[in-house]
Amino acid sequence: MNSTYTVQTGHYMNDFKPYQVDVDELPKTSRGRDSKVYTPNVISLLGKNLDRWFVIQEAHFEKDDRKAIASKRSTFYQSSKLHVLKYPNLEYMVRGESDSEGTHTLRLMARFISEDK
Repeated sequence: MNSTYTVQTGHYMNDFKPYQVDVDELPKTSRGRDSKVYTPNVISLLGKNLDRWFVIQEAHFEKDDRKAIASKRSTFYQSSKLHVLKYPNLEYMVRGESDSEGTHTLRLMARFISEDK
């Protein structure tokens, strides 16, 4: 008996035939939503202050709210990774710290490095 099972889904790409399109007649895609992290003001601030670190976002949580902390940390990283593609001289880091009162503070820091570094 063959130990390989095949599941048929009914979605076969074998029957697809390529066809020509006029790219100018395709619907235009939207630009996407604006960043809530790397706003035009933040980009301008970093651009005017090369090689200087700035806290550009800060969020406070209860120390035990690990799910919310991880979610915000992920948001900071994903937004930063996307913006590194647009701005190759962007450097960033995410740091968190907890205080004795049970509050966890998560910070996103960023800077533009000068071309000569």
